[in-house]
Amino acid sequence: MAFEDLIYELRNGVAWIIINRPEKMNAFRGKTCDELIKALYKAGYEVVVGSRYMPGGRLVDAPLVKQALSRIAGVSLRWFRRIPTHDATNAFKLYDVSTLKQIEIESKGGFELSLEILVKAYLRGSRIIELPTTWRGRTQGESKFRMWAWLPRYLKWYFYAFQPKHAPKTERTGG
Repeated sequence: MAFEDLIYELRNGVAWIIINRPEKMNAFRGKTCDELIKALYKAGYEVVVGSRYMPGGRLVDAPLVKQALSRIAGVSLRWFRRIPTHDATNAFKLYDVSTLKQIEIESKGGFELSLEILVKAYLRGSRIIELPTTWRGRTQGESKFRMWAWLPRYLKWYFYAFQPKHAPKTERTGG
């Protein structure tokens, strides 16, 4: 698979994905994003997490309590459960379709869905990677997120993450 905006190399069993648009200071465009998704899939990743809390990620104008709780949840799941992201609660994620088809979705409310899928993908052995992202607080309209109403639903999936990992996952079918 040839890429225009990326360099993809395997070196000693490690995939190196390099943005290669020096004339544009390596700025992303739609094609760059499409190629990055294909390269990550080629490298074997099934879940890609946009992370506000990894190096290069940012959170701008977020409510302090919401920011603190999401950071604590993400970092503690990384440290104590070894889920390979700093930002488990962020909903900005990409999933391989075959991974989604193998996960039974139980969430009914909405906002906790992203954490449920990530935790279940991790427990079934999916390969997960994170990329830095910037999240900006609203400048218009009103958020429908009600932290204290949603917190019990998030906690359900937070604690679910601490159960033993499941049997090895099946092969990817692509998509």
